[in-house]
Amino acid sequence: MDSEVQEFRRTVNGSLAFNKGILDCLTKYQTATAALARVIVKASSLCGCIHIAADQQHLSPGSGLDDLSELMKTHITGDLCRRCRENVEREIATSLYYLTAIANAFGTDIGQLMESETRRGEMLGKYYIK
Repeated sequence: MDSEVQEFRRTVNGSLAFNKGILDCLTKYQTATAALARVIVKASSLCGCIHIAADQQHLSPGSGLDDLSELMKTHITGDLCRRCRENVEREIATSLYYLTAIANAFGTDIGQLMESETRRGEMLGKYYIK
C-alpha cells in the first residue's frame, strides 16, 4: 500500500496546474468535502437507498471504553445502490486528491502521516479516540 500512496502523491503533485496554490487547494478541498456530504444526503433523501436516522447515541450506565465501538452507531441503515456508491467513492477520491495536494504544499508525506496515525492507534488501543 505504501507504494500506492507514494504513487498517488506523485500523481497529485504532477497533475496540479492551476490549483497548486495553498488557497486554491484549501477551497477545492472544502468544495470536495461539501460535494461528498451532498451525495450522501442525496443517497438518503433523493434515491432512498440508505436511511440516516441521526438520533442521540445512548450509552448504558457502567459502559466503558471497551464497549464504545459496539454501542456507538453510524446512523446509516441500508446499502448504497450502484449509482450512489459510485458518486460517494468519486467524491471521497476527490477529497483525498485535494487533501494530498495540501500535504504536498507543506512538504508533508501523507503516506508517513497515515503510518504515524496507524502506529499511534495501535499504541493507544482503546484510548485512541478522535
